[in-house]
Amino acid sequence: MKIKYENSRLKSNLVYGSFMIIIGIFAVSINSDSIFNYAWIIVGLLQAGSYFYDKKHQYLTIDNNTLTKHFPIPKKININEIKKVRKFKNSYKVETNKGRITIFKDLVEKDSLRNLDHFFNGLNLKV
Repeated sequence: MKIKYENSRLKSNLVYGSFMIIIGIFAVSINSDSIFNYAWIIVGLLQAGSYFYDKKHQYLTIDNNTLTKHFPIPKKININEIKKVRKFKNSYKVETNKGRITIFKDLVEKDSLRNLDHFFNGLNLKV
């Protein structure tokens, strides 16, 4: 099961990245001697790359008895090792003996948030 990012977040990464690339190309065409003008292009490419990475992997993946939070360095925990799920207004904190993952609700699409809440309720954890 994939827990998806909010579409507005994905689109804003692509729009900001594209905008920075356009500004960088314009700045380089005016003055190619300044290294700072190339920085606009590099930052824009990183921002657009973030869009493509997030679009492909999404926020969380729950499969094969593993919960994975995708980031440049993904965090993984085994579902069997989950000891506690703390539900806050804006986040979930999933705790095991080995570590903790924080899931921010504001980043998650509404349908995926319902699926995630249903998943956590179905774990039947002893509190």
